[in-house]
Amino acid sequence: FAKAGGRGAMAAHNTVHDIPCHANSWLLNDVFRAELGFGDGLILSDCNDLGVLVDYRIAANRTQSAAKGLKGGVDQDLMCGSSEATWSYTNANVQAALDLGMLDEATVNASVARVLKQKFEAGLFEQPLVDESMAATLNTDDDQALARRAAQEGTVLLANDGILPLKLTSGTSKLTVLGPLGSCDDSAAAEWLGVDVRSADDGHPDDDGYVSSCESVAWAYLGSYTQWAVDNGVEVPTVADALVASLATKSMDVPITTAMGVPVTGSGGNTSA
Repeated sequence: FAKAGGRGAMAAHNTVHDIPCHANSWLLNDVFRAELGFGDGLILSDCNDLGVLVDYRIAANRTQSAAKGLKGGVDQDLMCGSSEATWSYTNANVQAALDLGMLDEATVNASVARVLKQKFEAGLFEQPLVDESMAATLNTDDDQALARRAAQEGTVLLANDGILPLKLTSGTSKLTVLGPLGSCDDSAAAEWLGVDVRSADDGHPDDDGYVSSCESVAWAYLGSYTQWAVDNGVEVPTVADALVASLATKSMDVPITTAMGVPVTGSGGNTSA
């Protein structure tokens, strides 16, 4: 990553060797920066994950989470939401950590230097505002094609005994999608929802940018969005040419089993199987 020119990285939600990544100095400083050569690259937190150190119970409060994050190698706090109560890297928290001896100035200065270095190299001090004309170069047809290819090649099918893709006859006109996520159009994206990229004139009846299981199956096999057919409050037709299961629940804290017998475990957010 570093050899390829990567200069910024985000710590992960999870733990490594029972220590959350956002407070894991061995992982971020010893392995990532030193052994793997990331050096003085910028490491930022995932959304409010420094504050989550309190939930992990390795920090008693946001002052301690700020100290553990900075010592752990995280330079910047991705502060989500408008409530400072959920933020860790505030002036007050960092100063309190210094005053209480949880943190030393050398550690703070090292992180500040890494942040400023990236800003200087990006030219943010010379041109702090974005060039709005560059918006026309984003989300092009080539961008969309590459995104689709990345999604397709990054998909892992855990089991397929020949049932996929569905072998529908030329006369198939109705598909029934069963399951609580059949009509949920953001389930596949979980907590990470992108911006609306679907144009309003592409023939799709819904232009909010997200696609449900029912929609995607209908478009893939019928060529158009022809029917809502799910079992959660929407009428299920008595006759259908094919049946598709969408069995996951919106929040899964224990393993569930899909129709194909593949165990799936969710841990927050909306999760699809």
